[in-house]
Amino acid sequence: MKSLLIITSLLASVILLSFRDPPKVKVGEVLDNPSFYKGQKIELDGIIAELDVSLKGRDCFLKGEDGKVIRVRLKKKKEVKVYCEYKITGVVHIDPSTQQAYITLLSAREGSEKENIRIRRDISALDNICVLNVD
Repeated sequence: MKSLLIITSLLASVILLSFRDPPKVKVGEVLDNPSFYKGQKIELDGIIAELDVSLKGRDCFLKGEDGKVIRVRLKKKKEVKVYCEYKITGVVHIDPSTQQAYITLLSAREGSEKENIRIRRDISALDNICVLNVD
């Protein structure tokens, strides 16, 4: 009876651990130590800086608060908007040809509309400055 209680307690602990929130990590932490995070489910915050559509699939690049950028592999049905803030959850992988970390997207939650308008306004202002400096 006592061993059944111990087994039940261990099983309950394992189930509770599997439902916990993934750790929140900075993009730079993943890029600096990809082997540590390989295979782990993590959460990242950042701005979708670019979309990349190719024959291999659909990727985007997430720019974190620390200024570093990581590739995120999207599911075909998942849509993200460029220059919008997201909180993404995904699994870390390492590209065997480049040894660079990338994320396979599990979920993406868009930031507030107010924040996304501010981001797009700031980027638009930067584009105008770049155009003015070309001459």
